Amino acid sequence: DPSCLLWNFEELLTVLQEHRCVAAVFSGHCHEGGYCADEHGLHHVTVASPLESEHAEGAYGIVHVCRDRIVVRGAGRQPS
Repeated sequence: DPSCLLWNFEELLTVLQEHRCVAAVFSGHCHEGGYCADEHGLHHVTVASPLESEHAEGAYGIVHVCRDRIVVRGAGRQPS
């Protein structure tokens, strides 16, 4: 949904993609959540909203950053 995009997202993407030390970007606002890897190998994770979940279910995760990978262990509506 374009209405959920940062107003200067193209400028920000250019900066992030120019720096090889950036492996992933985590963001919110799109209630369904989502994931994609762009053509530069940058991973984009949109965290699912707890507003759309059952009270006990929730939507959260723990991010493990290792030397060779990033692992998201999701819970509730947030997938791993």
